Amino acid sequence: MINNNENKYGSLVDADRDTDSYDDDEKDALRMESQRLITHDDESSFLKNKERAPGNAGKEKRNKSSVSLVKFFLVIVVGTLCFYFLGSDRFSDKDISSFVDGLQATISVFPNQEESETITHGNDIDDTIAYSPFFEHVLEWKQLDMADSSQDEDDDDGSSKRSSNHYHASIEFCSDPKRGLYAYGPVGNCVPGTPAPLIKMKPKHFYHLTLVNNAHIDTNVHTHGLHVSGVGSVDDVTRVAEPGKCLTYEYYILDDADVGTFWYHPHRHPLVTRSAYGGAYGMIIVEETVKNYYPEHLENFLTNNKVLLQFSSMYNKKLPDSFRSNRVNGQKGLDLSLSPDTPYYFQVSSVVYAESVNYLEFDPPDACDVRVVAYDGVYRSEIPGPTSIHKQMMTVSSRGDFAVSCSRDADIHFHQGKMSEESNLVRIHVPSSLSSSSTDKEASSNFTHVSLEAILPSSPYWDPALKTTWKPRRPYYMPNLNSPQQIVDEYWHVSMDDWFVNGTKGVSVNQHTWDPAVAIRTFDLGQLVEFPILLSQSHPYHAHINRMQVVEPGGCGLRFEEGEYFDTIVQSKDKKKCTVRVKFFDFAGRLVIHCHRFGHEDQGMMTVSTI
Repeated sequence: MINNNENKYGSLVDADRDTDSYDDDEKDALRMESQRLITHDDESSFLKNKERAPGNAGKEKRNKSSVSLVKFFLVIVVGTLCFYFLGSDRFSDKDISSFVDGLQATISVFPNQEESETITHGNDIDDTIAYSPFFEHVLEWKQLDMADSSQDEDDDDGSSKRSSNHYHASIEFCSDPKRGLYAYGPVGNCVPGTPAPLIKMKPKHFYHLTLVNNAHIDTNVHTHGLHVSGVGSVDDVTRVAEPGKCLTYEYYILDDADVGTFWYHPHRHPLVTRSAYGGAYGMIIVEETVKNYYPEHLENFLTNNKVLLQFSSMYNKKLPDSFRSNRVNGQKGLDLSLSPDTPYYFQVSSVVYAESVNYLEFDPPDACDVRVVAYDGVYRSEIPGPTSIHKQMMTVSSRGDFAVSCSRDADIHFHQGKMSEESNLVRIHVPSSLSSSSTDKEASSNFTHVSLEAILPSSPYWDPALKTTWKPRRPYYMPNLNSPQQIVDEYWHVSMDDWFVNGTKGVSVNQHTWDPAVAIRTFDLGQLVEFPILLSQSHPYHAHINRMQVVEPGGCGLRFEEGEYFDTIVQSKDKKKCTVRVKFFDFAGRLVIHCHRFGHEDQGMMTVSTI
């Protein structure tokens, strides 16, 4: 049975939105930074809030604040210090930390973007606590105060302040060139080769992330899968922080239905292989904020009973004395104790160096019920999936969310075709009582142990007794593009080739290699484009910004169901093509497409279209 009652608040999708116009020319990073820091409340800086679609009550409210000329000059001064003095040997880690605090204080003049009155959101303070049982470090977002003359209550310094939905954090990139290790980490506590911090975000909040590069190579940060702009100070992969310098990124997730599992990694061409292979990658979770919509058992399942797993498998056969390095959350393994016969929400990310096809496999097959909830950060069109599948395919950069309920102990393998002792990364224990001093299965001394007693009731179904599936909310920029109401504006094709236009052999996209200044195609904002993807069996096709809906009849094999959204496509070997549709919402400018095998990307199997 399917619950067709989409939402008691209406569709919660947004109507027409004015789009931002970004300049694609390469500008001085300082000038770009200072301009955007002072124009957050301008309608041309961030996309204007949309009026609710028919059936929704209320409109988004926007606070029209301004920034004084004095504060404008402060921003320029701080930005100048960042780019021209941070790399100096005269400055210690303590100096850098003080600088970051100063930058945060400057950004605190940003105006507030208020929440919608139509729905209820979670408590900001509670939701931003930097803790996860699965990661040693969680990025610490600091909520920024802003001056407000309408408030009667004064701070100690005599100024009136109020909280905003703007947050700031800093993250460091570090390296050990002798061992070939890299990492993202807390500023002043970044250790090459150690797990990156988990990043938690929420829709309709402004996030300002300062990247401090204390490594010996250039770097940047790419937020894989997020629906954000590909130019300016958002997710422009051509922006680079040189050693000793920093960059500030700005993110705003437009729709509160755009929640799920994402990840981040460097995207500095041609240094992606070196830095990501060396350990610089991490997990992003965009959290549910809508309250009083889900039944209690479903809200517990989606928000309270989470298991976060980022699997990685690094193997480069071209290296001398090469061997496969398998990790989960940056660790050798995880012992996980769960309540018996209780659904948990597994949010899984895969990071693989070379192999296009990988598998997440539960062993023994009948120990756990495993059903798909989401692909690549997008809820499946009907939740949960109709059948239990103990072996789930993952690409080099996939994410998959699953409803998992185990009746007895099981192992989770992450492998490239065959289970082995090295691929056994998670050992699930289902003791009779999680409060007991020992488990039914002895934990490995080399594995990290986590015990999660579920908050009950918990179920992925709308009605647990009837096992009623349900249709989730979807962001307005991910409608059903295969419906009769959707008219295709243009047809294209994408071929993941092993040849160039001039006939020489080499990896390419449509026989073109990387040149950020040359677009191979131009589309219009708002266009709906259909195209088959060819030869992606060994070259995973990935597109930034806009995720793709599979419209190939019967799907594209493996995990790629017809009608579902993905950001990385690998067609099965028996498929000659994988036809998808994409509609270009919200963001004009550069759209990067590439093979997501790190080595091929660095060799130039990457190109751009212009929107």
